[in-house]
Amino acid sequence: MKKIINQPDNYIKEMLEGIYIAHKDDLACVDGDLQVLVSKHKKEGKVGIVTGGGSGHLPLFLGYVGKGMIDGCAVGDVFQSPSVDQAIALTRDADQGAGVLYIYGNYNGDIFTFRPAADEVEMEDDIETAEVLGADDVASAGPSAPGEKSTRRGVAGIFFVYKCAGAAADKMLSLEEVKRVALNKKFIMEKDVRAAKEQGAGAVDIPGTSKITDLAKEYAHEHGLLLIIDGKTDKARR
Repeated sequence: MKKIINQPDNYIKEMLEGIYIAHKDDLACVDGDLQVLVSKHKKEGKVGIVTGGGSGHLPLFLGYVGKGMIDGCAVGDVFQSPSVDQAIALTRDADQGAGVLYIYGNYNGDIFTFRPAADEVEMEDDIETAEVLGADDVASAGPSAPGEKSTRRGVAGIFFVYKCAGAAADKMLSLEEVKRVALNKKFIMEKDVRAAKEQGAGAVDIPGTSKITDLAKEYAHEHGLLLIIDGKTDKARR
């Protein structure tokens, strides 16, 4: 896989430095941590919306921080979740007096980041939080039964949840109402996407290594309905 980078170890830092330079009027980092990226455009009394996840998915996740969208993003290393401390700092910055909604993909690493962060800020800072998990990858698991948690992963469809929730927050709706809008769009999106599949274009590797994931290598010669994200593929070839 061809990449335009300098030293692989500096990939995240240099990528973020470029984004901050390009969008200096709109974006800032928190307490000098480049991987806690926030919007400069605050709106007192508005519900804050934040997200996070591993690098390597641009424009997900940080590409949707801005006016009328989300307020910040905790940026992990390549295919790795951000830290709990980064999520805490992000939440504190995004709180504008009306609580903070977490919108992120249905991955254990991200769940183990944001849920402890929510507990911390609710206990220490009295910040009310809520969460909506993106779970639109219909190829990764079957539909969940009523009342059960979805085991599907979140992929590109989370963008639509960002957009709808961001618009609701910009209209100064409450945290409960912004979450309702996000959940409603999530439900509609997951229903509509059943007729479609996403297709991976090829194998994936990680800066600083030449190792292609085993599943990608196994299937790279085949052309089919296969989606690989973070080096994890669908449960079965389809």
